[in-house]
Amino acid sequence: MHTNHSLSNIHSDESPWGIASLGSDLVSSQPYDVQVELELPRTPANLAAGNFMLDLTLLSRPSTSAETGLNTSVTALSQSRRPAILTYTSPLVDTASKLSFMPLYVIGWQREAEKLQVRMMERVQFARGWRNIPDSLRLEIHSSEKMQVYTAKVMFRARFTGLRYGYLMGPVRVGLPC
Repeated sequence: MHTNHSLSNIHSDESPWGIASLGSDLVSSQPYDVQVELELPRTPANLAAGNFMLDLTLLSRPSTSAETGLNTSVTALSQSRRPAILTYTSPLVDTASKLSFMPLYVIGWQREAEKLQVRMMERVQFARGWRNIPDSLRLEIHSSEKMQVYTAKVMFRARFTGLRYGYLMGPVRVGLPC
């Protein structure tokens, strides 16, 4: 099972960041692998940034105050920081690549961008109870340079084990002794 969540509003104060709602696809006691996919333009600023950090935080549902009935606080259920970098290409290879793909750039079938896929969490699980299941996430990019981002997606991949794995991965053969 895969669920994709796009960050539609990417804010850009000092570090680009965005928040996405997760819906109700996630369940407790189920291991998930979480991956971030960024599409970044190959601009001089992004290339000059070199290594940068991705900061992903899974957030709980807001708790409601018994006195006022208002949403009061959101807690971080899980957080991970991982490094990323755009692929280096020498100026000669970069120029040759641009020249060979020029017709595709002109008609809009190609653009100067790179997709990065970064594994952020492996086998993360959430305890039982609705307060322990994430309701939203926050993704932030930390860099010494100002970064530009085309798209950002966070993907959850369920890691099935036991009966769930057998049920989803094909017929289960049961042998009975005679």
